Amino acid sequence: NEGRVKIALKRISNYIKNLEESVVTDVVPLSLSVYVTDERLPLSSTFTLDRHPVSIGEVWGSSWQSAYFKVKADLSSFQTEDLALKISLGGEMLIYDGNALPLMGLTSVSAFNATYKKDIYRFQKRSDEETFFIEVAANDIFGLKRDEVKRDRNCENAKAFYVGAVEYAYVGVYQEEIWQLLMEAKALYSLYKAIADKTSTRSLRILSALLDSADK
Repeated sequence: NEGRVKIALKRISNYIKNLEESVVTDVVPLSLSVYVTDERLPLSSTFTLDRHPVSIGEVWGSSWQSAYFKVKADLSSFQTEDLALKISLGGEMLIYDGNALPLMGLTSVSAFNATYKKDIYRFQKRSDEETFFIEVAANDIFGLKRDEVKRDRNCENAKAFYVGAVEYAYVGVYQEEIWQLLMEAKALYSLYKAIADKTSTRSLRILSALLDSADK
């Protein structure tokens, strides 16, 4: 019945959340510093910027600004080589190396799903300390939301409506099996939500599979 389905969906939602929180374990905080500008800079020119330290929860900028982070990771406590950053810096992110070579795009926001984040960068440990560089834009992939743009046009301080802030930043051990479980669970849950008839055999089999996985 409807009540049992609601309970099942709540369990599945909690299961997926627990998987998300378990992909990166034994975490260590990252050391962050940042340079903020109104202009986007060539990546090759960002290595000698005069950055200042920034901490978790700190606001670094607002609408359309770009931030260039230097991220230092202390890896001395890790015995395994399979590690990952888990990081959310308040906008669209590009990780690049010391040769200005783009490595991966991440995001703190989504135009399609309010809860979506792409916040994990997997890498192999090569030394006890690693340095990463991250460009962050104070906007989402399509710019600003429509209501923010409208308000910007009628406001003297147009930069007030998008806030770039450090949400979290740490490094830890990457759990490949948990990641695979998470991808499978999200795919099944998305398929369930896309099926119009929630009483169909297909819908009920998806729910059953997800609950079986959550119980293991």
